[in-house]
Amino acid sequence: MGVGIGKHSFSIVCDDTFFELAGIEAGQESQILLDIEMHKKETFITFSFNFNGKIVLPCDRCLDPVDILLTFKNELMVQYSSMIQQLNTEDDDLWTISENEFEIDIFHFVYESILLAIPIKIAHPEDEKTGCNPEIIEKLKEISLSEEAIDPRWETLKNINIENN
Repeated sequence: MGVGIGKHSFSIVCDDTFFELAGIEAGQESQILLDIEMHKKETFITFSFNFNGKIVLPCDRCLDPVDILLTFKNELMVQYSSMIQQLNTEDDDLWTISENEFEIDIFHFVYESILLAIPIKIAHPEDEKTGCNPEIIEKLKEISLSEEAIDPRWETLKNINIENN
């Protein structure tokens, strides 16, 4: 019949199986430890999520694997409601469920939390030891140098004199 009123703690490891189910193409060394503290009361439940681990993704520059360290927290509040029209809400961190529900599926919430924590630009650090694949970077430089010819329309715009008043 579910867990009783009070505080409850759970730990989950988000590993290859999780990332495969979520459709996140992470490397095999990806692993995030998720500690969940659930505080259940009569009319609502609060979840505190503590994410800590790494996800391995391809570098945007050289496509070699990059370890992205993720350490962050997130909150979710679930309230019970007897009124059907109150079940829909626009707030992602506040869910409303029927009083008759005995299960809460947090998979999608965890999935979205991890996706939102991944940086937009995924790249190796700029240092020499852990930087991008030097062969790929050299190829990219060759390609960019060959494409450096300036469009004549832009070249003409450089000659325009604009006075600051």
